[in-house]
Amino acid sequence: MDKRAVLAVVVVIAVVIVGVAGYVFTRGDNSGAIQYTEVAPGKQLDAIREGKIDAGVLWEPYATAAEMSGDAEIVAWSEEFWNGHPCCVIAVDNKFAQKNPDAVIAFLAAQIKALDWINEAMDANSPNHQALIEITKGHTGLKNDADIMASLEHMELTYEMNNNVASGEKGFNEWLEYYVEEFINQDIIYEKDLKARGCNSSKEFIDKVVNGEYLSDAKNLSDDYAGLSTEVTMRVGQLNGDLHQLALVVAMSPLAGENGESMLEQLNINAVSTTKYAAGGNIMSAFIGGELDIAYVGSPPVIQYSAKHSELDVSIIACANTNGSAVIAKTGMFDENMSLEEKIKGLEGKVVGIPLGSIQYLMLLYLGKTYGVNVLAWS
Repeated sequence: MDKRAVLAVVVVIAVVIVGVAGYVFTRGDNSGAIQYTEVAPGKQLDAIREGKIDAGVLWEPYATAAEMSGDAEIVAWSEEFWNGHPCCVIAVDNKFAQKNPDAVIAFLAAQIKALDWINEAMDANSPNHQALIEITKGHTGLKNDADIMASLEHMELTYEMNNNVASGEKGFNEWLEYYVEEFINQDIIYEKDLKARGCNSSKEFIDKVVNGEYLSDAKNLSDDYAGLSTEVTMRVGQLNGDLHQLALVVAMSPLAGENGESMLEQLNINAVSTTKYAAGGNIMSAFIGGELDIAYVGSPPVIQYSAKHSELDVSIIACANTNGSAVIAKTGMFDENMSLEEKIKGLEGKVVGIPLGSIQYLMLLYLGKTYGVNVLAWS
């Protein structure tokens, strides 16, 4: 054989060996780090089944659906380590809000009414219980009534941005300040980003991003509030299948309204929601692109994009939920009697799917830091 041909074969074999070795290193138990890769919550279970990832961090109802499937198990619910943490929020484009303040207030009034309806409909004896089941099935794709009710147990739907908390607990704004600091610690946003927005601290930044005036006005509306005198169209963003955003889905559904009209329609709001977004970053990009007026979205994406993009001008005007996320892993990876610390350390050398820039991403970073495990991007 020609020497050059032999050399070429050797080079090819070497490349293959290095490639395989690199793959083993990134997926093997000796890497010494949890490695994350971007996978939308709705695709994490399939990715685990296909062996593309070993674990994931995701929101409801995907966590419960994964557990119920038998192919994945819960490593930890978010309330086990971050109890009471705000997750999704309602964000509004400030230019739209300034031009249409009454519409924003009416939108929040519909969300308040929807949450009251959900809380009443949760009772199996409620005349609205089956309607709640059907609305949730349509939004999430879940088929089993028991799965739907189980998925609602690990979160609290709430519009309140509560800062009046007991000593030692974090209020709404303090949680968001904590998320800012975590982003800074991970070099995702920088103090110079905050200064560019006219803020010298995480507190100043969150005080600027959070606006509670619209919610206060919505809560103060009289019981006989009839809505807007003229219909207003609002382009509304929501995440695909996210149960944290159930109040929006209920407010848009005629099944929860009256006389064939949704709660939003009754208040003279034409809510247009043509796109279901995979993750919060997609929603924030849509805000930047001028495609949305208001949206349900995770609070960390609002924080990250507001800090990094000077052209983005949005405010957080209400909470949507607290808790409601989980770390999952393929079934059989851990013994059920293992501690959370043992399980997190057991993820060393494994690949974990996350939606980047999300609260689920921050959770993974927190758990790694807490239990002394490096968390790195899977390259």
